[in-house]
Amino acid sequence: MQPDPTLAAHSQHFAMDVKKSALSYDAISFGPYQVANIDLDWGRSSSARSGSFTQSRSTKDYAYTVSSAGTSLNVKCKYKKETSGASLSGMSLGGHKVSLHCDLSRADAVDGAFDLRSADNGYAGEAKAKERTFAVASRHAVVGGTTSSPAGYDVRAGDNVLAEVQTVNEPEVWLDTAAPADDAIAAAAIVVAVYFFEREANR
Repeated sequence: MQPDPTLAAHSQHFAMDVKKSALSYDAISFGPYQVANIDLDWGRSSSARSGSFTQSRSTKDYAYTVSSAGTSLNVKCKYKKETSGASLSGMSLGGHKVSLHCDLSRADAVDGAFDLRSADNGYAGEAKAKERTFAVASRHAVVGGTTSSPAGYDVRAGDNVLAEVQTVNEPEVWLDTAAPADDAIAAAAIVVAVYFFEREANR
């Protein structure tokens, strides 16, 4: 992924260290952030058929805790994918809708929420934490051009890019060194949410 040039000029760049076994994630870390208590649940799906029309739905849940410098943010996410289709005169027609909702909390007190949905050529959404609003969008810029599927995501507060994560190949993270602490840990929590969204849920 090609990072935003403004962010790249005043950010720290980290490889995401992912420790996992065959069926679970043990821990994730990048820069000053530690991710623990990772719980993945990929087990629910349903489908229905009526004549030539079919519809299916799947949900996947995941949760984790992001910590840094004595501050922790608990995150619980629910992924949904709804697919519908029909066969007409030998032609297959259909589509799907994808959404992700995450709740953010500190010590069991609600801190905010994050929603991500399908958008033109990718995904976009909004997060709210500590009365602050952040825009989240898939990023498609790579060295030499663009990709049709997301290469990563960025997290913005107004015009400022707070964080970016590369979700293809080896995961990497760029973090704004001047971001306030509350904004920074919220951005880190969103970075992890979209990492799991791309690498595990939306497959």
